[in-house]
This record gives sequence, C-alpha cells and structure tokens, in this order.
Amino acid sequence: MSDSESPKSAESKPCPFCLIIEGRAEATIVRRWPDAIAIVPLNPVTEGHLLVLPLRHVRDVAEDPDVSAATMRAAAELATAPCNVITSAGPEATQTVWHLHLHVVPRRARDHLSLPWDRRGGALFGAGLLDQPGGPLNPIHFGSPPSASAAMVANTDAIKRAAAAAARRILGERA
Repeated sequence: MSDSESPKSAESKPCPFCLIIEGRAEATIVRRWPDAIAIVPLNPVTEGHLLVLPLRHVRDVAEDPDVSAATMRAAAELATAPCNVITSAGPEATQTVWHLHLHVVPRRARDHLSLPWDRRGGALFGAGLLDQPGGPLNPIHFGSPPSASAAMVANTDAIKRAAAAAARRILGERA
C-alpha cells in the first residue's frame, strides 16, 4: 500500500501478510508459533530486524487484545535488549500494512536510528525531557548528527533520572 492510499482502499486488495501466511507470497520466515510467524522485512532498518505477524488477520493492535497479546508474546521471545518492539495502529501512527505486525528492531550504540517521537513535540518533549534548557535530551532531535547520539548514550544516567522525575510529575508524586 502506498502512503497515499487510505485503509479503506487497501481493504479491497489482498493483504500482503495474509498472502505470506498462506504461502502465496515469498518471505524469509525465521520462526513459527501455533498463532504467529516471524519474517525478515523487505527493508530491514537494522541487522536482525524482524516482523512478527499473527496468523489470524487482525487489522491492528486495538482490534483483538487476545491476538495482540499472543503476538507480543512471540515478539518477546525474539527480543534481546537493547531493542525496540514497535507496532502502529492507524495511518496517523504510520501504519501502512493493515494486518497487525510487531517490529522487533535490535539496537546498537550509535546506530543513528531515530524514532518518530525523538523530535521536539513528541512524547519525550511532552514528558518534560526535551523542553528543559540544558536537560539531558535537549540537544537531541530528529536527524541529530552522530555527536548528538553519542552525547545521548553518554548521558544515560541523567536520562534515567530525568525520566523518573518526569514520571513522578506526571503521576503527581513528590520527588
């Protein structure tokens, strides 16, 4: 599905993940479970990037909590820290294939892989981590140069303290 297609127009086309599950389209399947498979995506973003798909067609993570939980269980069996386990629900959340799938993305220091919410105005900004002058993540933004990524890795303890403080503020607890 192209970025310009809507979910409704995609529904009239065969689901590419269902075609893989049914054996009617090729993919590199790396693991099978009774209720899911793991495949190598067409364009992995890091070495070891995998997609975990439920065998049953479920549009997104919100459609069926039981299928979503089983798919997450399978993804958790593949995940090794450090990694991201990511799914999207809806075009506004960057979903482009209308079949639940979880990305298991291994991470490495200085891999320079940015996530959609790494930039100002995203989740970290809303939690108070990016909007603090001189805060641990203040210089980090979408498309940062390699030196900024290295600074973020070097400030891991400061990031953890800032995240804990933001969580306490959000939860209304006193530091």
